[in-house]
Amino acid sequence: MNLPLSPLRPSFHSLSLALVFGLVVLLWLPTIANAQIIRASNTLYGRLGAGPSVSETDRATYAVEPFSVNGEVGYQMTRSIGFGLGLTYADYPEASDTNTRMTTLQAIGRWTLFPQERATPYFNVGPQLTLGGDNPAGGVIFGLGVDYMLTRRASVFLDATAYATFPDDAIDSRDDGRATFDGLGFWGAGVRSTLAAAPTPVKLRPIEGPTAVQRGETVRYTVRTNQDASPPIEYRWNMGDGTQRRGLVVEHTYRLEGTYPVSVTASNLGGKDTATLNVTVEEPEKPARIHAFSADTLTAYTHQLIRFSAELDGSAPLDAIWQFGDDSPPVVERGAHSYDRDAYIGHISNDIRQGYVYEQPGTYTVALSAENRFGSDQEEITVEIKPSTRRVLASVSTDPCYDPTPTDTVYFAFDRAEITAESRRTLRETAKRVAECPNQLVRLDGFADWVGPTDYNYDLSDRRASAVQDVYEAAGVSSDRIVMRGYGELAPPCPDRSRDQVNDPGCGALRRVESIVVMDEVPLARAEAEVEATAVPQPAHAVPAKGERGQWVISVGWHAKKQSAFDDARSIRKRLSQTDAPTVHVVPANTDENGYRVVLGPMPDVVEARAIKRALSEAIPADAWVYKLNHPLDTEMVAGH
Repeated sequence: MNLPLSPLRPSFHSLSLALVFGLVVLLWLPTIANAQIIRASNTLYGRLGAGPSVSETDRATYAVEPFSVNGEVGYQMTRSIGFGLGLTYADYPEASDTNTRMTTLQAIGRWTLFPQERATPYFNVGPQLTLGGDNPAGGVIFGLGVDYMLTRRASVFLDATAYATFPDDAIDSRDDGRATFDGLGFWGAGVRSTLAAAPTPVKLRPIEGPTAVQRGETVRYTVRTNQDASPPIEYRWNMGDGTQRRGLVVEHTYRLEGTYPVSVTASNLGGKDTATLNVTVEEPEKPARIHAFSADTLTAYTHQLIRFSAELDGSAPLDAIWQFGDDSPPVVERGAHSYDRDAYIGHISNDIRQGYVYEQPGTYTVALSAENRFGSDQEEITVEIKPSTRRVLASVSTDPCYDPTPTDTVYFAFDRAEITAESRRTLRETAKRVAECPNQLVRLDGFADWVGPTDYNYDLSDRRASAVQDVYEAAGVSSDRIVMRGYGELAPPCPDRSRDQVNDPGCGALRRVESIVVMDEVPLARAEAEVEATAVPQPAHAVPAKGERGQWVISVGWHAKKQSAFDDARSIRKRLSQTDAPTVHVVPANTDENGYRVVLGPMPDVVEARAIKRALSEAIPADAWVYKLNHPLDTEMVAGH
């Protein structure tokens, strides 16, 4: 008789006990060692188990029966999924008075939750057919258990499986109970074996290869595994610098110095393993060398900027020390090599530059030394400094471009290279004045404080100087009139704490760029030469004057009468100082024109000639040209001094 109240109660009783059993298993599972033993896949398997049987029928509520044995054969498709055919033979005396021993045939699907672990829970589900009762019965099974690997082929298991049988009177010949079906079950333990063994996991031995290498050196690494590891085995390398490689043996070249964790992961069907080796990359032992050292001119004037350049080679860190032969202290460039913000790049070769202005005439020996921890090198060049032509024409020129311009200093926040709005306004005013004066050059010296790596500070000072250069170029000062250099860090102590930020770890007074305006006659002379070549018609013949081939003279004006030329010559003499002034002549004009010209010279240096010519052109309203003598002339001097 079917009752509507709780029609599935016997099933719930069985399931509740099975779930309690499964919960105990899951709580026990974390205590089991996680050895990397992988179950076999794509293989046949067999199971055999025994234990008590259970029943819940219209005759008895949840009875534990004497015995139950079962067997199963199947195919393990993947590590997690398998299908099998099972048979259970059990005694159920509480379920029936007459037919107590029954056979259950099952088609079983099994899901293994953690096949990579030694111990793992699993679930069973599928249809079943029970024979031997009062009538044949069909239904479904549901169960769970835990499987524990003993070897790569064999395991033991604990299992709790319930069978729901239909119709209700097939097992106990009664249908007057509380449910529309009867329940049978198996609680027990057993063994399981596969036809094929699970693959043997790969185990790595230590990585073989050098732990200390030089930057730029090609090195080889390999690794060995356990001999019984199941093939195929795949090797994946991480060289520690972002490079990935594959294979049992790899080669790699590190281009940055530092320490790199080299790792290799080997994997097969049985699992994977990883080995790591720390590799220290150092700079090659390459002594410092100077391959080239030069100046843009070996003859200059006081207050004229001379640009020096050199090409260095050697292992980083590489320092360059400049000594200019006067009383000034040496200029030291620490870490004079390339730098990447993310990592230190060792030096292979590098061009360096310096600009210098001499205040006094004389002959100076400029020495450049290159040093690193493996050696040093030194080169020298000699420069001759003459008195500035602006001293000769001091009373002539009132050009504001010769007025001294104060030095601008821009300060920066910690670890920053951005210019503040106030400093930008000041720089723009200076840049506008420089843009209007072609005889002025700008030297930008960038610095950092001592906080942080030396190489990083070198790059930071360079970026700060570059930021100031951008302001000058935006105001119209061409890049060829700017000498920019970052000098790296300045050592403590801090000379002034007033510019420090809150909790400043460094020194605000040292984080700066000095903008220094200097005078240079070379750009001015070049610009005037271009104007003369395009705008001023030159006579067909050289101006007559005494002199040697290759010397320079200045021709000023033209006079029809000799006396007028003498008067002009005397006026020019008065405007020149008596020291280092060129000789003034009055000579006949060339054969294509009558009259006379005033000639200054000859002079050996075109820069001096053009500077004097420019000053005279501003003071005297007359045409003036600078000429180079193409051959010696022996014309008689009419007047001179």
